[in-house]
Amino acid sequence: MDTASLACAAVTLALLVLLQRLVRRLRDPFAGDAARRAAFEAFPSPFMFSLPLLGDLPRMLAPGGTVLVNGVRMFRCGPSFRFWCGNLPFVVLSRPEDYEVIMGSGRFNNKPRPIYRAVEAFFGSGLATINGDLWRLHRKHITHAFHFRILERYVAVFERKARMLVEDKLRPMADGATTLNVFPQFAFVTNETIFETAFGLDETANKAIDPAYRQRFVDAMEFAFGQMQARVLKPWLLVDWVYWLTADGRRFFEADRMIDEFAVRVIEDRRLKMKDGSRLASRYSFLDLMMKLEPSEDGADRVLNDMEIRGELRTFISVQQTSATILSFALIVLALNPDIQDRVVEEVLDELGPDGGVAYAPLMGLKYMERVLKETMRMYPVLPAMARECTEDVRVTDGVIPAGCCIAMAPVYTHRQPELWEEPGRFDPDRFLPERCADRHPYSYLPFSAGGRNCIGQKYAMLQMKAVLSALLRAYEVLPGKGCTSMAELDRSLDVTTFLTMPKGFNVRLRPRDLDAAAAPKFTQRLDSAYLLATAR
Repeated sequence: MDTASLACAAVTLALLVLLQRLVRRLRDPFAGDAARRAAFEAFPSPFMFSLPLLGDLPRMLAPGGTVLVNGVRMFRCGPSFRFWCGNLPFVVLSRPEDYEVIMGSGRFNNKPRPIYRAVEAFFGSGLATINGDLWRLHRKHITHAFHFRILERYVAVFERKARMLVEDKLRPMADGATTLNVFPQFAFVTNETIFETAFGLDETANKAIDPAYRQRFVDAMEFAFGQMQARVLKPWLLVDWVYWLTADGRRFFEADRMIDEFAVRVIEDRRLKMKDGSRLASRYSFLDLMMKLEPSEDGADRVLNDMEIRGELRTFISVQQTSATILSFALIVLALNPDIQDRVVEEVLDELGPDGGVAYAPLMGLKYMERVLKETMRMYPVLPAMARECTEDVRVTDGVIPAGCCIAMAPVYTHRQPELWEEPGRFDPDRFLPERCADRHPYSYLPFSAGGRNCIGQKYAMLQMKAVLSALLRAYEVLPGKGCTSMAELDRSLDVTTFLTMPKGFNVRLRPRDLDAAAAPKFTQRLDSAYLLATAR
């Protein structure tokens, strides 16, 4: 063999050895640490072995079941288990006591960056994705944007946009026979609301935006949202340059540029109006509040720069998709439970009247509707699982999770456990009556996460959903749609990527509601009482 051949063989052998070591390191983050490996492997696994590089992910994507079904099946080995997502070791928990250890301590607030890479690409660098001191700074500033006095100002916007949905978007399809997927309609109204509450664009400013440009922005948001979910289940696409090689990847980066461009344009326009003293269309928009921030007196807390404001705007816009999803699930549930729907309508008529406006206090008074929404989020948690980075060894019920793992918590499983919920498959809003919640573990119900990283906008979301449902239910009776005629069929239609969803659509039918006097006895009685009191004076 000549020298060149020997050299080629030596180089090839060296490359193979390096490749073998690289694969081993990618596959085994516990290399050289037997104690951590033993702690991880002490948790049961639903699988006999894991595949190199891919880990256990192919089993979750295996035919014969949805991702949701395959994921829930993994709990057959116990309430806590381990699995590999690519080269990332996961310990999955489902007990409320363990959730409290992880989310209630404040020690595990960081989210694992490899998993949240796709989420960050869509949400931007905002509260949902950033970690550490930067997260604490943003959280402190943004908390002021959700003060109840500011939420009061948003209610008029919620009502106006809800009426637009009911009168303009839904009326042509409300014939009692047409099945429609309500998610795009709810996404429309939540997007419309965001243009005003987040960007400060009132109706006049909204109309001034070129409709084609505005539609491109909405389309970009919808496409980016779908791609975020697709990438989570294909970890090789979490590598940006690999993703860019795909047609969807190139389209995503173009959509991302469009979303950023829109945010920059709005921020610059807002800053110009602030400088020249122009009267702002909305003094209480999220953007206004972020731009008016001032550093703390001791200099410890700086203000947010434009890039950070853009990230928070993107986050605020993005989470509206979750509100649209919750509303979609709620409408299907009301269609399948007409007795509950009637009770919600009765409460709406009692508090708001048959066609009157809405205000902060009456919306807060819709207690039964709130219980309906809470029960919807119990049975159909939009965020079916959440993850945290394990930065130090931590003891939970079934063992010690070693540092370096990812910790997953699965509300989609916990919310259906008979040990925690009586008849968990039955839709029962009254399980959220105060007296029935008193003895329940506070971490047994996680619709908006929990602990320090709970959803900062949950009161905003609840008010908006109440306003939309109130307007819709006063106008229309909701009936089951094609392909979803029972609660069992609804459960069989579920699937999950990043969020819980209905791949075949959130299908219902709408029929104009006849609001005669018999439909609103309490409201009529309240008017009579008010009249008698007024005439007595």
